Amino acid sequence: MALYSKFESLLKEHNTTAYKVGKATNITSSTFSNWKQGISEPKMPKLKKIADYFGVSVSYFTGEETNVVLPPIKEPEKLTTLPIIGEIRAGFPTLAQENIIGYEEIPLTWLCSGEYFVLQVVGDSMVDARIMPGDKVLVRVQSDCENGQIAVITIDDIEPVATLKRVFFNGDKVELVPENRKYPRMVYDANQVTIRGIVKKVIFDV
Repeated sequence: MALYSKFESLLKEHNTTAYKVGKATNITSSTFSNWKQGISEPKMPKLKKIADYFGVSVSYFTGEETNVVLPPIKEPEKLTTLPIIGEIRAGFPTLAQENIIGYEEIPLTWLCSGEYFVLQVVGDSMVDARIMPGDKVLVRVQSDCENGQIAVITIDDIEPVATLKRVFFNGDKVELVPENRKYPRMVYDANQVTIRGIVKKVIFDV
């Protein structure tokens, strides 16, 4: 409990939150809660991550040193909040749903110019590209892509649908290629396919 009080003092001093520290250090909210309630004590690797985040020594928490001079804290990474828009199925296409279902904090260093959004992956056709069910993908909005890029696609067939695939252009045809051998390649007329954006990064929870 005394250790957590020191942690709370650092949060207050540096005008931040346990949530932001957790995002930066990959420590879950439940872990912080257990520490606060005295259910568990932080192991040294996690304690060092927190100490490094605030720019203090581990002994600041353990009390093994006195009269510790704290170095200046390093500037925390700047974040922005992006909407999570609907869900796409990395498998056979599903109906496009562009409703906002949540928000995700993203480091500004991940973004360049342009508009971005986050989509949730719920299928398994891109697993060989390390895009797993439950992952989120950071998407840059644009209407074109290069051969072989992974893109978010809508297909004008019976109804507009949304899918995540590698895209290859061949004359007036567009081939959508999964990264899982159990799913077939799909070929459409170019005028049936609309590129909504390209995948820039996969976001997953540890």
